[in-house]
Amino acid sequence: MARSLILPAPDTLVGTWRLYPQDDSNAACELRLSTQAPALDGDLDCATRWLGERPTSWEPTPDGIWLYGAAGSGLVHLNRQEDGLYEARLQNGKTLVLVRKST
Repeated sequence: MARSLILPAPDTLVGTWRLYPQDDSNAACELRLSTQAPALDGDLDCATRWLGERPTSWEPTPDGIWLYGAAGSGLVHLNRQEDGLYEARLQNGKTLVLVRKST
C-alpha cells in the first residue's frame, strides 16, 4: 500500500541536532532548530564548511528538511531516512548527515 508523505509540524523538529559528513562523526557541528527567530543557530561556522554558505533558516518538507542561506536560497535538502535521521548527497559526492542529538 502506498504511503502518503505528510508535512511534519515544525515544532516536532525543534531541538538540538548534529550535522557531519557520514565518514567523520567526530567533526560534528551542533545546530539548534527553532520556530522562533533566529530559526537556526548553533555552530553555523562549522556548518558553513560543508555547505559553502552560512545557513540561517530551515523548514520541514514532506520528505525532509531544507536549510536556507541568508538570501533565502536553498543550500541543501536533507532527505528523511527515519525519525531523527536525515541525509543529503553533496556536490563533492560526500554524504552529509543530520541526526537529532539524544538527550
